[in-house]
Amino acid sequence: MKISKIYSNGLFHDTKFNSCFNIVLGQIKKPEHKETDPHDVGKTILINLIDFLLLKEIDNDHFLRKNKTFHNNIFYLEIELNDGGYITIRREVEHPTKIYFKIHAEKDQDFRELDLDEWDIDLTIEKAKVKLNSILGFDVLLNWNYRKTVSYFLRNQNDYNDVFQLQKFSIGKHIEWKPFLFELLGFDGATAKEKYEVDNDIEDYENKIKELKKEYSVDKGDYDKVAGKILINEKEVKEISKNIDNFNFYEYEKDLISDLINNIEKDISYYNTQIYNLMYQQEKIRETLSKKITFNLKDVKEIFEDVKIYFSDQLVKDYEELLEFNKKITTDRNALLEERSKKIKEELNNLQDKLEILNKKRESMLKVLKDRESFNKFKEYQKELSEKEAELIRLKYQLEKIEESNQLQKQVDLKNERLKELSQSLRNQIKESNPVYTKIREIFNEIVFKTIHKYAILSIKQNQENNLEFYAEITKENKIETTSESEGNTYKKLLCSAFDLAILAAYSDSSFFRFVYHDGILEGLDFRRKEDLIMFEKEFCQKYNIQIINTVIETDLPPVIGSPKRLITDEDIVLKLHDDGPSGTLFKRIF
Repeated sequence: MKISKIYSNGLFHDTKFNSCFNIVLGQIKKPEHKETDPHDVGKTILINLIDFLLLKEIDNDHFLRKNKTFHNNIFYLEIELNDGGYITIRREVEHPTKIYFKIHAEKDQDFRELDLDEWDIDLTIEKAKVKLNSILGFDVLLNWNYRKTVSYFLRNQNDYNDVFQLQKFSIGKHIEWKPFLFELLGFDGATAKEKYEVDNDIEDYENKIKELKKEYSVDKGDYDKVAGKILINEKEVKEISKNIDNFNFYEYEKDLISDLINNIEKDISYYNTQIYNLMYQQEKIRETLSKKITFNLKDVKEIFEDVKIYFSDQLVKDYEELLEFNKKITTDRNALLEERSKKIKEELNNLQDKLEILNKKRESMLKVLKDRESFNKFKEYQKELSEKEAELIRLKYQLEKIEESNQLQKQVDLKNERLKELSQSLRNQIKESNPVYTKIREIFNEIVFKTIHKYAILSIKQNQENNLEFYAEITKENKIETTSESEGNTYKKLLCSAFDLAILAAYSDSSFFRFVYHDGILEGLDFRRKEDLIMFEKEFCQKYNIQIINTVIETDLPPVIGSPKRLITDEDIVLKLHDDGPSGTLFKRIF
């Protein structure tokens, strides 16, 4: 897959790309206009536009949506497919979720005037991504959609901070990109993905165990202890019940006592148990509602300032969004708890009313009993029985929660066993390597050596949690010791470029991406290294049939331009943008 052409129905510099080497040039024609930045003419935005046409989903903060001047724009991207055919993608700014495809055999077509019903395919964006994935016909990384990979080959300035972790991966979890990267390097990505999934499962189970322990005061090791308490309580309940059953009242009081014991006292015991349970729930709700979010963003900022770590606005925004999300969840939860508390209060009032009636009835019945001492003993037994039965209910509930905790622990143990297997599998894969990874590493070192005359190595290792860590480093000659040069911005940028090109070269015999767009790759390089890089890239793209698109400011080009060496030719420059008025910008306007 290569980029063939991009054009629009509105003001725009339509651009045709070479199949091999391309330069998007930013010129400074008005150096006296110091307020004009040559980076602002649109050479970087062109990457974002291509990404948009490759069906990246956008929000209202995207430059096309944020600026009303693009409201009526329709953009078209012509792609050269790996089977030799072409597809043009049509996407409107006003309706960005509506996608049209046109498949054609000839290149350099113009479909601006084509009626909508003449397009081959009309889909919503989600279905369009699936369809385009099928049309591209990649025969590698079949478990991943083309959108997962494309950002490695559309590197803007924010994607040079890390060779492997692109900007779009910086916020998400490692499971969202490391298994994919592992597979991109020729390994089994499914194993890596399952490893991270098992890690997450174990964390979830352990958090549930902690919640049970905190909420119900249970420990998974207390099962036998609680079971023993239940056994004792059950025996005590039987003994108290037996004492009540054996009570010897006068013959003429038998009917009265029978009614008292079998009906009224039974109901009173039941209502007391219900009240106990409801009050227990009420207390737990009261404890939960009393808990407040104690996170203080100001304190966090001060901590970052104390240790001199920059606390970015984006991080502030992320923290604030997290706080707001937590507040909303807490508010919703508290509303439900307060509603439940209100219902419990109503139930308690109702039960207490019933209990009061029964107590009065019991009192009136017991007044007729002649043996006051027996009556007092009877009351003591009934009270003790009620308390023991309520405690027995609580202990049995606690035992259920301990059993639940133990079952969760069994799952943790099983997951840990699987974790060992997966960790060992990853270890074996890294040790044994694979042909794709070997080729990528060889080409990566070759690119770095031929451009900056230094050795470089790609490597993978497992951290203390046996998770994957990826490294791209400059090494000392014939040694494994690395240097700090790979941490510098200029060399880090070159390592990113070398990695992208090595991936494309390693998969050049397969159906895969065959283009890369690097923004500002020459910036900061010594002029000799710039020459080496340009000459190498020209040979490289011919050797592996790869399309390279570089955005460059004219002052960053090596001085041989225009000389007999003709390092950069007019044919290489597919688009010239400049700072001398709106016509020199990508969209021929200032926005």
